[in-house]
Amino acid sequence: MGANEKHAATCHGVRHDPELNLVRAVYAGASPVPSYDERAEAFDRTIAKVRAEAKAEALEELADTYGALPNFQTVLLTRAARMRDRANQYKEEQ
Repeated sequence: MGANEKHAATCHGVRHDPELNLVRAVYAGASPVPSYDERAEAFDRTIAKVRAEAKAEALEELADTYGALPNFQTVLLTRAARMRDRANQYKEEQ
């Protein structure tokens, strides 16, 4: 399932885009234990992981597109390999 399909499945046709800072504040203020700062840091780590996964997925899809072109040239293969390397770096950073 690609990024577009995941988005469509999640949103079910309803557009709801809360501000990320608002969501963070609500999450971090939800409970007195652990502390607000600890929950805020956990939220930030989760968002960073989701962003890294999304970037990696987008780069992998692009690399697949380049790799599927008929009569591809060395340049396209090199770019696809670089994109896959970058996608793996995003995954390893988390």
